[in-house]
Amino acid sequence: AYNNQSRNEVVEKTFAEVYQEFFEYKYTRDKTKEYSHNTIGATRSAFKNCAALHNRTFRSLKTAELQKVIDDCPKKHSTKNHIVQLFNQMYDYADAHDLCDKKYSEHVKINTPNDNEPGIPFTQEEINTIWFHSHNNNILKSILIMIYSGFRISAYKKMEINFDKQCFIGGVKTKAGKNRIVPFCSAIIPYIDTDLELFRLSDHTFRTLFNEELDKLGIHG
Repeated sequence: AYNNQSRNEVVEKTFAEVYQEFFEYKYTRDKTKEYSHNTIGATRSAFKNCAALHNRTFRSLKTAELQKVIDDCPKKHSTKNHIVQLFNQMYDYADAHDLCDKKYSEHVKINTPNDNEPGIPFTQEEINTIWFHSHNNNILKSILIMIYSGFRISAYKKMEINFDKQCFIGGVKTKAGKNRIVPFCSAIIPYIDTDLELFRLSDHTFRTLFNEELDKLGIHG
């Protein structure tokens, strides 16, 4: 009887209540990291932009209802991306604390073209800062690999990393139908490892970590 009562209490938690728990867990209770005001603000804004879910029982939500929030959002691609990131982080938290039956956020995607302005290149000063802090930080190592190889995040999931020829092969085919070949830049060779987060994490998760690490350095990617 006790276990059933305890289970029912968990089932009754709303999306907003799970969000509050997650938010406190990430930004207040975890003292191992410091997050910028921009990162915290982005999380809060993402929550506000999925108001249709706030009073819904969290465990009852399915992929289609999460997807509808993204599809119905009239805002830019970057805003939708923040919402998807929030979904993924909340479901990671919920899965660890028995607040959901499945990670329904995993199949949520943005179905509109990326309307974001092209990213502003890093300045040499910013690149120097990333180098300085990259020694024991795999996310920063991955960022440097991206800077010096020029591929988008998604390309690294598909490409061949050829250590014999010391080059990246492909990711995305060119108009001529050939895989793009990019030689390793000598500076990043010590950092190129197939076990890096860049090659293992989902795009959304990596982008979240990418932005958090840059925020810590006062750089906005």
